[in-house]
Amino acid sequence: LGAQCVHIRSFLPGGAVKNFMRPWLFAMFLATTFSARLEDDGNTGTDDDWSPVKLVINSNKKYQMPLKILLDSMRAIRFANFSDVIVVVGGADSDRIYTDNDMVYIETPFENYDLTGLSMLWHYRQHPYVLANVYLYLLDTSTVGAGFPEKFRSLGNVEQQEYRAVNRPASNICAFGRGVLEKFKTNFDEQLSKDEGLQFEFGQSPKGVKQIEAFAQKVTELRPRVDHGEPVDIYQTGHPRRVYWYPDFDILKYIFIGGNGDVTGTISQLKCCPLLQALHRKTKHHKAKKAKKAKKH
Repeated sequence: LGAQCVHIRSFLPGGAVKNFMRPWLFAMFLATTFSARLEDDGNTGTDDDWSPVKLVINSNKKYQMPLKILLDSMRAIRFANFSDVIVVVGGADSDRIYTDNDMVYIETPFENYDLTGLSMLWHYRQHPYVLANVYLYLLDTSTVGAGFPEKFRSLGNVEQQEYRAVNRPASNICAFGRGVLEKFKTNFDEQLSKDEGLQFEFGQSPKGVKQIEAFAQKVTELRPRVDHGEPVDIYQTGHPRRVYWYPDFDILKYIFIGGNGDVTGTISQLKCCPLLQALHRKTKHHKAKKAKKAKKH
């Protein structure tokens, strides 16, 4: 399909339709373009016609390298459902939705760290490119294992009002049904700082932003994530990241514990909740233990 694109501004945070068209011309415009507006235009089909599951990757214009590494890991294990992949790119120059190499891209100037994709997913939820019964939400600073395709397909049994995730902290990696998405409304349009975003990840509600499971009728707790061993400098920044494995998704998440900005070269220290500090202490202990072991040898 190449790089077909549709420019959509009217329903996004801070967007507005400019009144420079005559009514009849504006009507013709709507009739000849895809519409991602919130009203049901009667052409979205039924849930039987939608994709069983879509993978939503939250990314940013400045995070092209992590995104490439994630997509390469998916190609390496012969993931066959790229037409069911939605990449949300925050910090872009304009609002648009388009397809490229079978995948759907949603670009927006809006930036909300890990939550940008959740905001855009709700605003574009009626768009034909986005319709699905279940969504798996993932961050670009991740890779997938060989078992991911099977895990992805199995998510088709997630119920409409169900939310699935590991116990916190979970890096906002989760799966949820269409009914949960419908209830988001503008909850994730409230911009959070990185520290506030971490507070959200640890179960708090900064600025009144509700947790995803607050919109679900059923919450399913998955097997805990597993510390995957030695930190790795996967993005070649000089700052190794801790690796956590999510067994029920077969996803590996790479975390810069206690800091931010290693990918963009603008390092800053985070001062979030006690749980983050505990993780940071664990990392320091791990490094000290490794150094002591190396010294013995």
